Amino acid sequence: MSPLVAFLIGSGRNIGQHTAAALKAKGYQVALGSRKPVVDEVEKEGYFPVTIDAHSVESVRKAFTEVNKKLGPPNVVIFNVASFVPPPTQDDPLTLPVEAFKEHTDMTVSLFAAAQEALKGFRSDVNKDVLKTFIYTGNPLPWAFYYASLVSDKGDIVEPISTFFSSGPQHAQRKDQADWEYRFTLDGKQWTK
Repeated sequence: MSPLVAFLIGSGRNIGQHTAAALKAKGYQVALGSRKPVVDEVEKEGYFPVTIDAHSVESVRKAFTEVNKKLGPPNVVIFNVASFVPPPTQDDPLTLPVEAFKEHTDMTVSLFAAAQEALKGFRSDVNKDVLKTFIYTGNPLPWAFYYASLVSDKGDIVEPISTFFSSGPQHAQRKDQADWEYRFTLDGKQWTK
């Protein structure tokens, strides 16, 4: 059987770390991609650190090459990246600086590049007999950045923001296929419309 390899692009202390731990517990070798990985700490936890700028297509490609060489082509790829810069005038989106808009769109282009790189690995002989998964979390879809769509049981956005930062375990424990717009409530249950 092929080795189980997961690559998390955007491995922050909340969702990224909980997801990595859940995958490792299931027997995956896990590559953690971030801008500035703390190499010693990541390796001590049993993960493979990868430096990646998720706003750069070239960096994404280079990171996949590094993971492929060290662990083999991943059969699970999670693009866990978000970008948000509010416009200076809240009611006028055209006050957003062009540079901030470009940063956001660069991330979306890098997402496309990551999907292409993942597909190469999915189609490889190494992964022909294992399940393949590409998961995207972030904010280009469906409309605007709302803290990874964490909502209350009534469907409104959860306040305060500290609630969002405690939701990582729920994000990491979803076991079956869900709708493309998956949301969590404070108690970890799925929000339904």
